[in-house]
Parts: sequence; C-alpha cells; structure tokens
Amino acid sequence: MLLLIGYEYQLDGANSDTIATHLYALKAVMEGYKARNASLLEGVQVALFWQDLGSCLTARTPRLISHEEFNTFRRVRNFGRDEYRDIPSGFISGIREWPKEFINAVQDLNALCRLVDARCGTEDELLEDIEIDNYQANLQSRLADLLSENRNMEDSRDPVYEACIFAAYLCTCRLSTGIWKGCPIPEVCVNHIIQCVKQATRDAHWIDAPELLFWLLFVGGGLTHKEHTRLQIITLMQNLLNEYFEGLIPDWETWKIMLQRYVWSERAMERAVFSFWEEVHFGWKSTLSERC
Repeated sequence: MLLLIGYEYQLDGANSDTIATHLYALKAVMEGYKARNASLLEGVQVALFWQDLGSCLTARTPRLISHEEFNTFRRVRNFGRDEYRDIPSGFISGIREWPKEFINAVQDLNALCRLVDARCGTEDELLEDIEIDNYQANLQSRLADLLSENRNMEDSRDPVYEACIFAAYLCTCRLSTGIWKGCPIPEVCVNHIIQCVKQATRDAHWIDAPELLFWLLFVGGGLTHKEHTRLQIITLMQNLLNEYFEGLIPDWETWKIMLQRYVWSERAMERAVFSFWEEVHFGWKSTLSERC
C-alpha cells in the first residue's frame, strides 16, 4: 500500500481523493494493530508519515499524519538556541498578517541553516550529529500543515505567502541532499513557486516587496536541478526586470546581502545560487545592452 501511494502522487494529474482514501485505509489498519497491542514496525509508521507529506504537496491531499505522533519529530534539540533563533530581517515587514505558526517555522528554519553552517564546512560533510532528518521532518510537517490550511481559504488565499511556504520547504530539502536524490518533492516546490509568483505579479502583490520576490526566484532557480525550469525562471525574471528589478543588478556580494535577509545557508545554498546568479546577470546585462 505504501508503494502504491508513493506511485500515485508522483503521477501527473494524480487523483487526490483516491490517494487520501488509501492513506486513511492504511492508517486505519495501523490503528487496528495498536488497539490489539500488536507490535508495529516503526519504519512503516515513519514511511506513512513521509508519504502523507508527499501527497499533501503534490496531490493536495489533507494532512493525516502529524509529526506530533513521533517522539523523534515532535521536539528537536537546538531549535531553541537564542543565538540562532531569530526572524530573518527581510520577512519582518511582510509577515504581520501571516500566521504565527509560519513565523515560528521561519525562525526554526533560520536556526537550522545557521546551525548547519556552523557545524559543517563543506557540502560533502555528513550532518548526523545534528539529527538533520528529524529537523527536516519537524519543519516540513509544520510547513505542510500551513500549506493545507492556506488552501482551505481559497477566497482569501495569498500567493505570496504560499510561495514563501514552498520556498521554505525547498530550503529544508537542500540542507541535506542525500535522502532527496531522485525525489520529486523539491522540484514540485520550485514549480509551485513559479506559479505563485506569476499569480502574484498579475495581481500586483509585489509592489512593496521586490526583494522578497527576488529571494523566491533565486531560491527556486538556484536549487532546481532541471535546466528547463531554470531557464523558465530566468525568462520570468527578465520579463519582470523593468517593473520589479530595476536597480537590483549590482555585484554578487551586494545581492548576497539581500538574500541573507531571508532564509539562507552558506553551505547548502551559496554555490548553487551563485551559479544561477551568473546566468541571470549575464542575461540581464545582454538585455540592457540591447535596449541601449
């Protein structure tokens, strides 16, 4: 059943009702075992948790399994360290009307980024000593809950807020890439960022937040592994150049300072995002030269 669920939500046009039915059925089986005091493999319960997350992001199924059901995911050490846990300054002006739970998740994600940078010198180093899988599970479950809640408010849905949820989720995946190789979830996040940005720009949501738009597109473009997706974002940024990015074409160090005002990890993000910046910068300089 777990294999079937994993296959279903990765299909184009996946039927969310069918996937939800299978998730509910498998959870009911597990609860039946618990009621009879039968032992269950913890790995099966954890696998169902991850399938529930994947289905929520890709097929829009409701959340069924919470991180609160697992001792290892419920509370993770070091999230509360005062020297790491603060709100990235770029979010402060834009999150006044966003849920407090999102602010807390961003604080914890920022803490995790800083912890990773402090503990790990290169992208190839292992993160076992800081329980990266548990951090990811905790944060991703909370972000998926927020996404599910936002989808339920279709009339007042905020595409900027939704894009930030997907970008934060994407960042959690890229903090430790080993278990995410071949997984469709990060690319799903990038595609949703693109869709949300397009909707938000049509509705003029970005007039007062060009730097937030800038961070979202650079996170998506830098952390995608698909060339055609990267080219799609470059084209989108070129189309938005005059309206939103005028004056935002300085050197890399200046751009990096802007990126650091949001969620940022030197270790996990800088090399990939810098490479993407080189592509964008070259394209923008060519575009401006042609206009002159």
